Amino acid sequence: MTVLLRLLIVLWLPLGIGVAQVAAPNDLEGAYNAAMRAFGEAKWNEAAAGLEKVIGAVTDAEGMTKLAPLIYTQGAAYFNAGNYAKAIDAFRVYLGRYPQAERVAEVRMAAARAMLMNKDEAGAASLFAQIEGDPALRDDALLARAECHRLLGQPERQLEWLEKLIAPRIQTRAQAGGALFLAELYLERKAPGKALAVLDALNGKTGLVENVITLNGLMVRLGDEFAGKKSYPEALSAYRRVRSRGELISFQKDRIATMERRQQAAAAPPGTGQAAVTGALETDLASARKLLADFEKVPDYWPALLFRMGSAYYEAGLKWEALVVFDRLLTDFPEGVDGEPALYASLVCASELFLGARTQRLCETYLRKYPGGANAETVGYLGGVSALQANDAAGAEARFRETLERQPKSKFREEIRFLLGNALFLKGSFAEAREQYRIYLREYAKGNFREEVVYREALAAIYAGKYEEALAAFAIYLKEFPDGAFAADAEYRRLLCLYAGSSYNEIVSEVGLWEKRFPNNPILGEVLSLLGDAHAELNRPVQAAMAYGRALRAATSDEVLNYALLQAGAQWRKQGNWAEVSRLFENFVRERPGHPTVVTAMYWIGRAKAREGKVGEAKAFLVQSLQPYLNDPRREQVEQLLQQLAQLCVRPEASAGGGSGAVPYDALEALRGELEPLRGAANATGKARLLYAEAELLPLIKRADEVVKVWKEIGIQFAPEDLSAPILAGVGDSLLAGGDREAAGKVYGILRDKHPRSAHLDSSYVGLGEIALQEGDAARALRLFETAVNEVPGAKLREAMIGQSRAQFELARYEEAKKGFQTIAAYREWRGEATALAIFYLGEIEFKQRRYPESVAHYQRVFVAYQKYPVWTARAYVRCAEAFDHLNRRQDAINHLRELLRNQKLREAPERAKAEKLLAEWNAL
Repeated sequence: MTVLLRLLIVLWLPLGIGVAQVAAPNDLEGAYNAAMRAFGEAKWNEAAAGLEKVIGAVTDAEGMTKLAPLIYTQGAAYFNAGNYAKAIDAFRVYLGRYPQAERVAEVRMAAARAMLMNKDEAGAASLFAQIEGDPALRDDALLARAECHRLLGQPERQLEWLEKLIAPRIQTRAQAGGALFLAELYLERKAPGKALAVLDALNGKTGLVENVITLNGLMVRLGDEFAGKKSYPEALSAYRRVRSRGELISFQKDRIATMERRQQAAAAPPGTGQAAVTGALETDLASARKLLADFEKVPDYWPALLFRMGSAYYEAGLKWEALVVFDRLLTDFPEGVDGEPALYASLVCASELFLGARTQRLCETYLRKYPGGANAETVGYLGGVSALQANDAAGAEARFRETLERQPKSKFREEIRFLLGNALFLKGSFAEAREQYRIYLREYAKGNFREEVVYREALAAIYAGKYEEALAAFAIYLKEFPDGAFAADAEYRRLLCLYAGSSYNEIVSEVGLWEKRFPNNPILGEVLSLLGDAHAELNRPVQAAMAYGRALRAATSDEVLNYALLQAGAQWRKQGNWAEVSRLFENFVRERPGHPTVVTAMYWIGRAKAREGKVGEAKAFLVQSLQPYLNDPRREQVEQLLQQLAQLCVRPEASAGGGSGAVPYDALEALRGELEPLRGAANATGKARLLYAEAELLPLIKRADEVVKVWKEIGIQFAPEDLSAPILAGVGDSLLAGGDREAAGKVYGILRDKHPRSAHLDSSYVGLGEIALQEGDAARALRLFETAVNEVPGAKLREAMIGQSRAQFELARYEEAKKGFQTIAAYREWRGEATALAIFYLGEIEFKQRRYPESVAHYQRVFVAYQKYPVWTARAYVRCAEAFDHLNRRQDAINHLRELLRNQKLREAPERAKAEKLLAEWNAL
């Protein structure tokens, strides 16, 4: 506040008085000038003494009327020198002599300050009260009073007057400045909530704030204070209000430009009253320019602020938001001083969000930029862990090996050695995994992961097919950790080893012991399923079915439940006990009505009733079972029930009669009659399924040529989005067979995207692969067929493998294609057209590599052994002839082409035209 007092004096001097005006002699003029120089140089006592001499020299009445500025300046000099008593005397003289002076209120303000500093609170309060009554001076009076209390070391009183200053709302620059002081005081007193309330009152009133840079700094401090108290939402609220460096510079430049315009407008000749305003503006302008210049020299604080914000988001549990902020920091300030901790923070967020690929990229970036960084050890560890989380076993292995090599003293070394074994296990490198586990046990005989390592070493042996070694390894684990965390599973795995060694009786005797020891263990269902498998191998279907039934009741996963249910049914069927089959599945439906396997169970119930001769009852049961699920496209087993119903309608029931006068039995009408109760409530999905049932029946009654029409009708009547996965697969295949690749592609795409867990998903990839192959994009076709073979194998595995091999052939990857076609040709269950196709392509592979004798052998095998398939027979004849021609055995080539033309089964084959053309070229027609 002392600075404000000096400013008042400087503004007054141009208004004031020269020595000539007080009729002083020349030596007095020198005293006056010396006193004012001393004042300007902050030599307060010297200035006060000089002014006292000048004032004392004026004795005439006229001169004394003009001493007001000098008396005030004298009081100011005493005030600034800390001589408050004399300052008060000077101000009292002023007020006594000049009670009506223009600036009397300001003198009262100065006198009140002096009294308060002189600890005359009563006198000061009286004067301040008078001043506060003047609306124009209220804010200055309250500010001055608060400042005096600060100087007197009375912070509570200072708070009191600043709070009064900004009440009830902030409307002036002085109030805005007081609000900044008040917020700072609250922060110093660790009361961020009160500080936030004050700064909230400034919201939208930035134009009143003379020092926005200070306001910005307060917001940062406020955020830090809240963060220190773990009040992260409030901290983030404060951080978000901080202006960027560019915004502040722009704001300050605009403010300076405004002040410059005001200065030009206020310019006036010296000696006028307007000169004081001009002087004040000059002082404010100089201060604003200095503030801007100083701020522009300060490094950008924005990277540090972003780091604070990211940390607050992280601590608040908002890790996605934290990751976004840290990424922004790294993108906008790649070379920032906070680069290392920001990059580390970003990868920690990515790791905890299980973003494996992203975490690995960030880890690689960190280790490349900061190989010796403070967090390098942790980053090496996280890189491997994130790869494991993403099931990237090879990536995890590489990262862990690199970390073990580069950081031999890492604090994570023990865990990394353990996880390296796990990565190799996940990768399927079981022998290497076992070796890593053994290294761990040598290096860390009493390590934190010893139990799991001993268990996993045995587990790796069983996965590698080393059952005898696994049996011994599990025995070691059980001896060392008889009640360990993996004891139940280790005993179960030991039984699996016995099963692999055909020790079925031993399994039967030991399962009871396992169950007594671990009666309520979650894997009881798996153990009982193994007991069922052992009884089945010993040809004890009743005992096997009973064991599977117990496994069904104990199952804790759908995988075990479905296996036990279907195996129990298979064992009862093996005995021909269809009543038990029906009872088994009926119990399942009753106990688990919402389970996805219910529809499959209904299929077996219907089949059991039919096998018991209860065909009518079976039909009624199937129709009743279809009602709750017909309209649900996700229930893919519905199509299985419809297939079964269609099969039951092929022949009339035994009780249907059919004497000489009876109406001939129409299977299709019979099926439609059975389905009639379902039509009224059927939606688009249900109606399509009713047509699907007809398509399934037609081949069974020797009307297969009509199936194409039914599929076409389904494709026309219904939107693909309404169809179930099995029907989408059928519609897609029908469209592709009809040559409409575009429409087929859309249907296959919907099947892939809308039914990602369907058992018919492979139909989508096979269909899309066939389209790509027909369009000449063999590379894309290969990717699609490989997905069908390796990732979603299903009912179309044969077509997928054929497509994969054909794509490899088109890409001239002959060795891979050859292995594929050999596998297809050797697969007994696929004997037929697939075999003919595979053998023909084996010939093509040899032909493309100019191994003509080998190709001839394959072609001849096709038209000798597979005459049933005219497409491949005709192609084989032509290619065989071309191979003979390349071998300079044209007569043999001619003989084969003539044989093709004589074969009546091939009279419609398009290859006949090519054969005739070749014979004409060779003059052999």
